[in-house]
Amino acid sequence: MPVVTPTWVRLTLADKVKIIEESKKSDFCRKKICQEFGISKATISQILKNQKTHLEAYDYYSKKS
Repeated sequence: MPVVTPTWVRLTLADKVKIIEESKKSDFCRKKICQEFGISKATISQILKNQKTHLEAYDYYSKKS
């Protein structure tokens, strides 16, 4: 079995908002999102758990600029 070296993926706030928006679609697939962004299912769960905070921050920074 090959050794897998963990890699860190830093998601932007816009990426997190995109994942939240995708999660609201009827054909949402965690596996597809994992592959697209190179993240784990646990990361998706954390993003969705904290979606209110992410959306508020996105609104704040998008109005500021």
